[in-house]
Amino acid sequence: MTKIENTINIDLLSSMLINIVKPTIKEYYYEKNKALMDEWEGNCCAQTAVIVANIMKTSIGRLGYEIKAYHGEFIDMMQGNQVQYNHCWVYCRNVSDNNKSVFIDIARTHKQNIVMLRNTNTYDKTISGYEFQYIKSYQEIDYIASLQENEYFTSNKGLISYKEIVKRIANQKLLKTK
Repeated sequence: MTKIENTINIDLLSSMLINIVKPTIKEYYYEKNKALMDEWEGNCCAQTAVIVANIMKTSIGRLGYEIKAYHGEFIDMMQGNQVQYNHCWVYCRNVSDNNKSVFIDIARTHKQNIVMLRNTNTYDKTISGYEFQYIKSYQEIDYIASLQENEYFTSNKGLISYKEIVKRIANQKLLKTK
């Protein structure tokens, strides 16, 4: 019996999530409800966390990763002022080697997006823009059950958006050379 290698290519994963998945999610929600997306300045972090967590569950979940999505309350410094806000992210814990765990936050609108190996479910304070960010509290999101709930931007079940977004991702044609 062959052991499944539970290592992922973090550079490839990062590129896919930041350059393909994130823009596809944002484009989808802008198409469905431009007024609300404009009102929220393109922020759809909860939807992004739910979709990304479900994508990760179906892709790397079978490789020994425990996938969780989170909603947190943050205190941070922005433009010299202390602000409070909420935000969502995903953590994929490698059950056999914590050093292969993956921290994902691709829903940022004012900071660098993050896809990195991280042995804890915490933000890396050495990344520019994250030095003063503090998580006041957080809770796990039931991202699987969220697919059965009506979404904020579409008023449809999350599963409808998830399936359409995954289909759009799969249908994208990457530049090929002959």
